[in-house]
Amino acid sequence: MVDAEEYRFTEPGLLGEAVPIQARDIRLIDGSGEIVFSGDGESRITFPKGDYQLFYEGTLSGNSFAAVFSDPHNVTVYLPAAYDVRNPFLGYVSQGGKTGVVEDGLAITWEKTRYADLRYYDETREIILHAFGMIWIMVMVILLFGYYTMRVSTKE
Repeated sequence: MVDAEEYRFTEPGLLGEAVPIQARDIRLIDGSGEIVFSGDGESRITFPKGDYQLFYEGTLSGNSFAAVFSDPHNVTVYLPAAYDVRNPFLGYVSQGGKTGVVEDGLAITWEKTRYADLRYYDETREIILHAFGMIWIMVMVILLFGYYTMRVSTKE
């Protein structure tokens, strides 16, 4: 955050409105170290005006993350090893997001963006997708085999 003196923890609602969220393990850091801040208990913190890095944990719902900013920000989302975004049928990373493998999972990074959005999935969904694909391939092979045997029998 550049030249900031407050931060509101929100997520976009159905109509794009800011819906407050609860954040935990909040850390605010500047060049000299961690900064003391005050909070109002309703997803808002205030601190002396300056340039900071903000770290916090929050609960994600619906297997997605979205952040909207009024000014460009650098955003990094760390996903544990149990989750992924790289399969285009199941996951999604908004424009400008770069995915990299880290020791405990994935890091998705956006530089100077006003909007960051991702949809993640777990291993179970990927297994279900592969099973669904295999079933359809088997159905296609059976239908093509039936069609081929009908064509061969009518030519005789």
